[in-house]
Amino acid sequence: MSVTKDPRDSLRINLQVEDALKIGKLLGSQYDAVALCRDGHRSSQMIEQALISGILSTGGNVYLAGECPAPAMPYARSGCDCYVTIAADDREKMGGIIIHNPDGSYFDEMKIHSMFSKEGRILYPEYDGIGEVHKLYGIYNRYVEEVCKNVMKADTQVVLDGTHVGPTRLASTILRECETDVLVFNRSRVTSVMSISEYSSSDLESVMKSYPGSIAASLSNDGSRILVFDETGKPVNNWALAALLVKILRPTQIIAPVDVSLALTDLFDNRDKGVDDDIEGIGNVIKVNRNIKRIVDYMHEKNSQAGTDHLNDQVQFGMDSKGRFVFPNLSYTPDGIFALALLAEYASENNISEAVKAFAIKDITNEYDVPGEARYYVVRKDMFVNISEEKFISRMMDEVLALGDRSIFPVIMDGIRLEFEDGWMYFDFDAENQSVHISCEARDKAYVVSLLDMAISFVETVTSLD
Repeated sequence: MSVTKDPRDSLRINLQVEDALKIGKLLGSQYDAVALCRDGHRSSQMIEQALISGILSTGGNVYLAGECPAPAMPYARSGCDCYVTIAADDREKMGGIIIHNPDGSYFDEMKIHSMFSKEGRILYPEYDGIGEVHKLYGIYNRYVEEVCKNVMKADTQVVLDGTHVGPTRLASTILRECETDVLVFNRSRVTSVMSISEYSSSDLESVMKSYPGSIAASLSNDGSRILVFDETGKPVNNWALAALLVKILRPTQIIAPVDVSLALTDLFDNRDKGVDDDIEGIGNVIKVNRNIKRIVDYMHEKNSQAGTDHLNDQVQFGMDSKGRFVFPNLSYTPDGIFALALLAEYASENNISEAVKAFAIKDITNEYDVPGEARYYVVRKDMFVNISEEKFISRMMDEVLALGDRSIFPVIMDGIRLEFEDGWMYFDFDAENQSVHISCEARDKAYVVSLLDMAISFVETVTSLD
């Protein structure tokens, strides 16, 4: 894709034991205390053991949380210099790692590069200098206490998919503390972890028929992502879910990926126009790179610059398009469990299926006459390109400027987004496959089709110049 290669992504999937051992050695040689947590994937324990060996061998001390959801780790309070989450996004592949600062933010790219630059200068201590392994205690209790401080009574009923035991158990504890009735739909325990994208709504929908008025949720293997089902058993679109969370939280500023939906940006536009009194107090949306690590990087940097004396300048909420939501008042780790607690509180007094109708999104890529009402329409198309990304963006900007239409607002970030008064188009350049992925969204079905036609014309023009 057009996302500049992030060195952290190569650590996230298909990490081999030799790589984990090397990373452990680098961490142990540079940090005195490193905390580790993992998910339930078959490969995660193996990677954990390799990391432990590496860290100890170069003099670092290890603090083990065991099988612990990632959102709870910032509450370890172990005095650790950093912590590592070990998890697998794909049940058919080896897992990987993410290295965090104590506040939950990610090691940034510079920190990763700096760590690996010392690979040829690792020093091994004598026997007395080998590190030690310690157990971490009290993480769950501290995390539960913090979440419950931020959530009022949630007198509703929630059905949880129990595939991932750790996150489900922690979420159940929190919801019950908030007086929520929790029903865990127990799938058989699997040795390989199912990606959240593979969850089937049909199973939960059939279960929910026995519990009318309930909402349901599936948490990812590390608890960082969430998929929510409304009272009818239908999955809630991630952008609609983000918009609902914004209405609940009323943040002063939020950060979203550059391909953010109108369902979210319209909240701010309508506030500025005085259209909807119910969203008074909601602030601004900042569009950034789509990579969740870079989204968190930007949030952390901006909030550090703003400081505690300028709270209105701080970013109070962030998300990507895949069901990850970040709440900096808790930590910088994406937190599907806290998102669920907020939604349960909201559902105790409101109907989620009715609330998300205001953000209903229909994808008409494969079928123009999609049944059901929608507030927003999306259409996508892939096209072959024969030029570099730099040329593509440069020529696209020339074409836009040549139109002389000042109402078109370009955003060059992780590709290029062109914003119109009633919609937008986004071009995601894929150099590996020599293609560009076009996405268009509008409030009107016919208009979104016309945007796609315009986008296709843009691509044909800029690629024909050679």
